[in-house]
Amino acid sequence: MGALNGANVSVRLWPDQSPKQFKNMKLLPVGGGNGVVKLFAVNERETIVLGFAMDVAAGRMHTQLDESGMRADLDITEEDVEDFTRYFHSVIGNRTVELVIDGVEPVNCEVVIPVNILPQAPEEAVAQALERFRQSKAV
Repeated sequence: MGALNGANVSVRLWPDQSPKQFKNMKLLPVGGGNGVVKLFAVNERETIVLGFAMDVAAGRMHTQLDESGMRADLDITEEDVEDFTRYFHSVIGNRTVELVIDGVEPVNCEVVIPVNILPQAPEEAVAQALERFRQSKAV
């Protein structure tokens, strides 16, 4: 994995710029086999983890929503909730995800959607997630 291990990356929904939480992420290999390497991109505060699978033989990168999420054991902010929820529902809606590594052309990621997930408009999902988050903090 060499240069990718610990590389600084950004993740964006093309053609938009990366949101604050998805800039300066660390790329970490977490496993693999049969020509596929599993990677996590972790934000600076380590509150958001985005999963990816690099299929070396096919020369493709895939999103792994079922391996992505917010770390409940840390101090999650509204910005974490907003950025992750927008990413999650945009990926389900088939937006193009790009992994941006300094000095390299952006890498388009193919979308792998977990089963039993119903698409929801990203902005509606963000509004609902923020409302739930605020209510949980008020208790």
